[in-house]
Amino acid sequence: MFKDKEYIYGGKFSLEKLENSDIFDLLIVSNELELDELVAHLQTHLFNNNASWLRLNFDQVYRTIYQVKNFKIIRDFCDDIIAKHPSTIFESENFYSLPEGALISILKRDNLQLEEGKIWEYVIGWGKAKNTTLPTNLNQWTNENFLSLKETLKGCLPHIRYFSFSNEDIVEKIYLYLQLEHLLFLDINIKFITPTKPISSIVLPPRKILNSTLPTRNTSIPLSSNIITNENTLEIPSWIDKKGIPYTENSPYEFKLLVNINNKLTLEFFEENRFFLGKKEMIFVNFEK
Repeated sequence: MFKDKEYIYGGKFSLEKLENSDIFDLLIVSNELELDELVAHLQTHLFNNNASWLRLNFDQVYRTIYQVKNFKIIRDFCDDIIAKHPSTIFESENFYSLPEGALISILKRDNLQLEEGKIWEYVIGWGKAKNTTLPTNLNQWTNENFLSLKETLKGCLPHIRYFSFSNEDIVEKIYLYLQLEHLLFLDINIKFITPTKPISSIVLPPRKILNSTLPTRNTSIPLSSNIITNENTLEIPSWIDKKGIPYTENSPYEFKLLVNINNKLTLEFFEENRFFLGKKEMIFVNFEK
């Protein structure tokens, strides 16, 4: 008995002539066909030449690659963005539809640069979004409501660093959901009142926060521009990411002033020299008096 076989014939094509979305689709298909060398080449091309496209389409990219081991280059790129700029994913308009596996993968990261109290709020919000029948007013919740939320979050809750919460967050955020993990929350209370007393709960290590207070883009990257302000560097990324509210800190984009236009430099100069300037994606800001 003969088996049907499929053949892929050789050929050449230029990635420079393809749209970034087509290159990404080609990457997905290449992985399905187990063309490992092509997969590695396409990832390297996107990472080295089209990183801005990956950022702009971060939600789509991350949802596609987070479980695929073969996409290590792009997955590491995405993980680095999430760790350094968690608002990229947590403040996304599609965050509540994020697959559970993707959220758990993020929660496991030791270098996630976000206070545990904030992470808790996002996780609770994600869980509530999965249970649309839950009352808006927490005071109206029944025991069944808490059980429903606990069931939804059963894969996420073990990865919260409960013993890294501030005292204020414990009172204002944790105790509101005491019924989710009653014994655990009792241990949290014991740990903070009598730190030397042994407890039964697993104590996860605190996340490796680089700075106790994360700097905003306003202070970390001053921009020497006569046209846009540091506040604009937070507003413009919100336009790129189609956010209704401007970023307040930790924008996933960095702005670098390449050159100022003067009487001798026109927009045509930038268009003609965009590769010479080393940037394929540039933002033109026009100032009108």
